[in-house]
Amino acid sequence: MPRVIEAYPEGTPLMEGLPVVSADGESLGTVAEEAGDRFRVAAPLAPDYWLPKEAIAGLAAGGDLGLSLPEDAIDGHKLDPPEGAE
Repeated sequence: MPRVIEAYPEGTPLMEGLPVVSADGESLGTVAEEAGDRFRVAAPLAPDYWLPKEAIAGLAAGGDLGLSLPEDAIDGHKLDPPEGAE
């Protein structure tokens, strides 16, 4: 599990390009954009997908965005793109 050093500051926009890691330490991709209550993960060699911001556990060691979800739970939490997003 990535060691979360601090909570992600509430209300702070997610930085594009920030690496995203699962609760079990797997690299998932990078933050591509955010919209309302969700953010898009640009996944390497796979289609991008949207996750709820509530899945963010905080900032992990190395500055990665740590999630509260293990890699095998990601599919069950994927969201539809927000209206107007591609």
